[in-house]
Amino acid sequence: MAKRFIANGAFIRLEVNGTQVALCSGASFNEDFNVQPVETLNVLGPVQYDSTGYSCSVDINLFVFRDKRFIDSFIDGQRFIPLRKEVSAEGSMPDRRLSFLDRVDNKTHNTFEGCVLNTHRSDINPNSYVQRSLSFLSRARVK
Repeated sequence: MAKRFIANGAFIRLEVNGTQVALCSGASFNEDFNVQPVETLNVLGPVQYDSTGYSCSVDINLFVFRDKRFIDSFIDGQRFIPLRKEVSAEGSMPDRRLSFLDRVDNKTHNTFEGCVLNTHRSDINPNSYVQRSLSFLSRARVK
């Protein structure tokens, strides 16, 4: 367990489009299959449940960039965390593939495709690193 310890306990690597970008100590995702009951006449209760939609969100906490300058860097020709004027000019956000890997054994925990940045929060504390929290919307969890 000791070899997993680094500052702030981060031991999950985040890869974006196959490029390692950061370490994070917390990541969570929420999938909603929007399941609805199917009801028929003369039957009490639903006869089955069907999915009528899908949504997925991915939240990353205590996000420490591998390279402090990464927030201003580019992936596939586009800024990782875009400026407002860039989003307005493009009309949409680039979608990306996010993968979470164990820092020690390099095993992939989860992979999400079609991820678009939804929110970005930055906390600056004089006693710690700059901490970032990101929230993405995803088209699908593929692993």
